[in-house]
Amino acid sequence: MFKKFFLTFLLIVLVSAVDSAYCAETIKPIELKCADWNPSISAVGKIHQRWADMIEQKSGGRLKIKLYFSESLAKSTEVLKATQTGVADLTYYVVGTDKHITPLSMVTRLPFLGMPSMSVATSILMEVYNKFPEIQKEWRGVRIVSAASLPPDFMHFTKKDIRVPADIKGLRIICRGEWPTVLKNLGAGPVEMPIGEWYMSLERGVVDGEITHFPVTYTTKILDLLKHHTMFSGGTVSIAMSLFLMNLDVWNKLPRDLQKIVEEAGVWQREEIIKSDEGEQERIINQAKTTMGHTFSYLKPEEDQLWIKLGGVPIYEKWIADNEANGPAKKIFEETKRLLKQNVK
Repeated sequence: MFKKFFLTFLLIVLVSAVDSAYCAETIKPIELKCADWNPSISAVGKIHQRWADMIEQKSGGRLKIKLYFSESLAKSTEVLKATQTGVADLTYYVVGTDKHITPLSMVTRLPFLGMPSMSVATSILMEVYNKFPEIQKEWRGVRIVSAASLPPDFMHFTKKDIRVPADIKGLRIICRGEWPTVLKNLGAGPVEMPIGEWYMSLERGVVDGEITHFPVTYTTKILDLLKHHTMFSGGTVSIAMSLFLMNLDVWNKLPRDLQKIVEEAGVWQREEIIKSDEGEQERIINQAKTTMGHTFSYLKPEEDQLWIKLGGVPIYEKWIADNEANGPAKKIFEETKRLLKQNVK
């Protein structure tokens, strides 16, 4: 009798141990690595951390995202490939970091389109992405889980006000994206250099200005040197898009409820980034005007048109010609313009 009781007890213990091991295995959290080249102390870096914390909280600890800041997992120029190949599960990526990889997606970053806001730029990029399979193919192997534009770019100069294209001739300007070709067409000298060289180059007069957004001029302290700002009446001179991308296989393996949590957190992240960046831009502009004595040249519509005619149109034509082999570039451009017109009414 005792022997039978002992064997029954032992069986219960073994079954319980197996069940406990199984449960521990099934509730083991999914841990994902995210490559983020932003510093953890930056405003956007802090939002990204709150985004990761939100996902962990809403998933009950089932999904955890570890952010690798300041290029500690992959360089900014390598993060897309790193995510496609599984070195990273997620990444923060700015469209145009390497424009040759996603040339059709560069359409919303073309100069002088007149994007009126970060929200509009974000909406238009996602609309053309959803409409054109050729753009979707540029992001093979990854899924876009969040999108938000960067703050809008403006022209900033060290020594003089710039209003018309003739004013920029002979100047050397730090730039990226399509801007090197634009500036060459306008008779200026484009300069591409790492962020760590900006301040010294501007301070020593090696370069005369930069095309970038106000928040980065503030965080890098080059705002102290860039005392003249050109503001276009039709909106920004250009605007870049940032995306959070997830390895497609990793996405497909997530349970649907976790996918939904990631999608909802992405909406929150986009709105929070746009709100933060717009507030930061307004604060910096006000500071430059009121306490730093900077000058702001607000252009008239007819002055805008000079820049569009000489700096924009040739780039649009070149972009379409260069990308026809990649997809219906002309239709993509025309749809972008249509959506833009629709959104600024």
